[in-house]
Amino acid sequence: ILQHVLDFCCAMNAVNKDNGARLRADEDAQLTQVNGYVRPRVLIAVHYRHEFKDVVERLFAMSGHGPKPEVLERLEEEYAGEDTAFATNFVMGATFTNKSMSLTTNLQHADIIFANPRFLLEKVDNHASLLSSIELVYVHRFSQFLLDDVAVLPELLTAVNAVPEHSHVDQDFRTIREVHTAHLSKFTRQSIFYADACSLELNGLCARFALNYKGLLRSRVFYPKPEYPRRLAFTFKRLPFKSLKAEHEDRFHYFGAEVWADVRKGELHHNSIIFVNSYLLYKRLQKYLKEKHSPVGYISEHTPKNKVQSVFARFNNGEHKYLLVTERALHYKVCEPKRYGSVIFYNLPHSQDVLD
Repeated sequence: ILQHVLDFCCAMNAVNKDNGARLRADEDAQLTQVNGYVRPRVLIAVHYRHEFKDVVERLFAMSGHGPKPEVLERLEEEYAGEDTAFATNFVMGATFTNKSMSLTTNLQHADIIFANPRFLLEKVDNHASLLSSIELVYVHRFSQFLLDDVAVLPELLTAVNAVPEHSHVDQDFRTIREVHTAHLSKFTRQSIFYADACSLELNGLCARFALNYKGLLRSRVFYPKPEYPRRLAFTFKRLPFKSLKAEHEDRFHYFGAEVWADVRKGELHHNSIIFVNSYLLYKRLQKYLKEKHSPVGYISEHTPKNKVQSVFARFNNGEHKYLLVTERALHYKVCEPKRYGSVIFYNLPHSQDVLD
């Protein structure tokens, strides 16, 4: 994907360089229409600072131009520290020339914009004009948005390819593509979503915003089947859903009537983790288990650090036979269970990182 982004930017800059040469030779020369209203062509939506650092370093490596020492030092200091790795307050631009790639805070003159979508929409005043000519949108690690703020993506994609204010147009009108002036750019824009797995949210975004006239392409990477130790057993249960609308209620009642009843009756799953991917579902299960006076410890992304340590101590000494945790608690390293007998998945995780 990043190689595609790099090739696209370099190809467009080559055409603009040719246009510039024609203008210098003849002011009335016919120019190739390749531009939008403003310069930025590519938007890479990244959720966390450490992911931004990884993407930028990959682009530097692909471009063949390593980052300058001061740029590398800045990336390490501002985007790789433990305190800032999961920060979401960043927006940065990248500019390409034939001889170099550089980072810039002047987004109006950047070829690529890297940003956390929420920060971009709230903190950049002219974001509608800035995004008016985006021709390629790449959403990096879609599962991270599912964990935190997936609602911002429709807002972002709605703002893309808007009509800018007149004062913000900085391209020669002779080089602006007709699809922009005719407000048809949404049918030529490429929208790329990189996700761990398919989801309802992803399907909805594709249906609303992936409108390229050449169609929609889904690709999937097939990995070799993992080898597990013989002592590791998997049990799958099919949930009898009445309808997609009733999924949450059916899943909750099935958990109480079948899964949790079997666990308590058989006493087979002591020292086990109960995983849930949503904080709202976590609170509902917490209320249910407390009403049943179950020996369960509870850890979510909002649990204070001293409380986490106390719950783990009780879990390790057997006072809590079970541990209910949320996906965000594992994702943000609030807790890192190491000694447990089995895992009961109330529902599937959004991100494969949790399984690792």
